[in-house]
Amino acid sequence: MPEVKRIHVIKRKNGWAVRKHGAQRATKIYKLKEDAINNAITYRKLGFTVVVHKKDASVEKWIEPLTLPNNGQVRRMLHKVAS
Repeated sequence: MPEVKRIHVIKRKNGWAVRKHGAQRATKIYKLKEDAINNAITYRKLGFTVVVHKKDASVEKWIEPLTLPNNGQVRRMLHKVAS
């Protein structure tokens, strides 16, 4: 079974935590939810889906990962445009 690659933004007593799926400890805790979301979004490049939660722990939104199709086809396309 493929590894679940999700990172969650969840409310904690002392702020908003960014935590990888299945981890017991947060990667980092932020005072502002917006800052936590911005940090979590950086994991999209690594194939993570970002799950943003509300204060009551229900899911507010899912942000899909960024992926490169066909082994770097995007890089070759960008190189052609730049040439």
